[in-house]
Amino acid sequence: MGNATFAQIIADAQPAAVADEPAAVLERIDVLAVTLNGSAPNGVAYVARASTSELWVDRDTLERLHIRYDDAPTREFDGRTLVQVSALRGVTWSISEEEQRLDLHVDPNRLPKSTLSYGLLPPIMARTPDFGGFVNYTLYGTSSSTYGSLNQSSANVSGLFDTVAFGPYGTFEVTTLVNPVTPPGFNEPEVIVLDAYWRWWFFGVRAYPEGVRLRSVLGHIFFVHFRYNFIEPASEDLRAGRWELLLIDLLVLGYFPYRDFRLWLKA
Repeated sequence: MGNATFAQIIADAQPAAVADEPAAVLERIDVLAVTLNGSAPNGVAYVARASTSELWVDRDTLERLHIRYDDAPTREFDGRTLVQVSALRGVTWSISEEEQRLDLHVDPNRLPKSTLSYGLLPPIMARTPDFGGFVNYTLYGTSSSTYGSLNQSSANVSGLFDTVAFGPYGTFEVTTLVNPVTPPGFNEPEVIVLDAYWRWWFFGVRAYPEGVRLRSVLGHIFFVHFRYNFIEPASEDLRAGRWELLLIDLLVLGYFPYRDFRLWLKA
């Protein structure tokens, strides 16, 4: 057996080349709403179908949804790069003809990994309000009669007014009682100021462009925590001999300045 005969035998033993299968015919591209793993619709997808089991989706949609497609065939059609989603492992799909929606269900291993960080969030500073105000009022009156005859048409007319003005630097409130008409023999003042105060913004509100100042913290400790929130309740508890409540008053007096200093250090 010569060399030519041996070469002929080797050539005859090789399998015949298999012709490439023709690419599936795509008729058109449909624009459908797309959802991922049951979430709300996330934009639209450009979809083409070659059969009931073969689905092609544009590459931009897969990249927007962070779905890896490196192991799937791609092709150009109607000016877009399409990826055969039906060939991706771990990806199932369904199309709702009535709602014109494509639902994709993707295995988590095909999605990018997420890195979660645990810890306390930084404090969120509230915004200061714009300038404004309001007035609450209550009007009332009484009448009296003597021996069946009307003594006065209106023996007493009074009004209670609560006026508030606020802005970026604080809130002013004044509550007044106005008595324009009083019964005879009563020497009541026409205007009685029940309460008036100015409350400036402090922690929790970004009132200062450069941040909270130390002197505002010290002033708030003395004029608010000590003067108003400690002196009066501590004096009552001391006179009544409520020692357990007096201890709580002291703890509160220590806690609020501690909280303010902690917030000041973070500001």
